[in-house]
Amino acid sequence: MKAGENTAKVGGPTVYESSDLFRGASEIGIEHDGAIYRLKITRQGKLILNK
Repeated sequence: MKAGENTAKVGGPTVYESSDLFRGASEIGIEHDGAIYRLKITRQGKLILNK
């Protein structure tokens, strides 16, 4: 996908590129239902979500 572009299959989830979300950072915050969650990229390139 190109930068800034997202796609959704009919009836499926919207897909975002992680590089668009992280913008060079290794950790971002996501607010959900009043709580902040941390989404991190590990040294192995995997994603971890913590509350």
